[in-house]
Amino acid sequence: MDLTALKNAIEAYTQNNDWTGPVGTVSGDIIPSQLDVIIKQAENKIYSLVKAPSATKQVTGDIAVTGKLSVTIPDFQKPISAVLTAPDDGAADGWNRLLLYKGPGLAASWGNTEVFTLSIPKYYSVLPSSGFSGEPVELTVFPFPSITTFDLTVNYYGLPTSIVDDVDGKSWLGETAENLLLYGCLVESYTFMKGDMDLLQGYKQKFDEAVQAFNQTTLYSWDEKR
Repeated sequence: MDLTALKNAIEAYTQNNDWTGPVGTVSGDIIPSQLDVIIKQAENKIYSLVKAPSATKQVTGDIAVTGKLSVTIPDFQKPISAVLTAPDDGAADGWNRLLLYKGPGLAASWGNTEVFTLSIPKYYSVLPSSGFSGEPVELTVFPFPSITTFDLTVNYYGLPTSIVDDVDGKSWLGETAENLLLYGCLVESYTFMKGDMDLLQGYKQKFDEAVQAFNQTTLYSWDEKR
């Protein structure tokens, strides 16, 4: 199922073919930009419930005195490594591979203020913006760089490309689990439209069944993505 087929199916199931009107109007229950958001929300919800293949990805940004990476990571699943590159100002030499910190409160865990006199970060932690796998995340380092701005390159496992963003309108979910994708989109669509509750509950049941069936047959596991 490609993007066109998916949108046609959503339109048929919801009996809604009014896709016109800019964001903020009430000229239709669902509008194009909102439909794309709905599909991505469904994909992210699915990825939080099933085991999906990951792609190795990389992002680079600045780390300033705030301790945060200057860019968010939009499709993060789990980290591989974080490498700090120091500028040519004598603050540090070359590059430094940071250690992943998994405990609560990276800064609070140090327990004193001496670390703020240090200028070279040694640890990093991931701060998800929501509970869904694939949602944008922030990355924080510690100790905070006191003066110098560093570059940080993060290697991570990311989610498959969304069917909305793929140039051919295709996706891993659309090719391997079209029922799961469709029912996930219908649940999100009817929730957005405040549609008939009986239909919504029926689609939720179909979605839950599709998730269970997929997880029983999938060949992927987290161990295979190391």
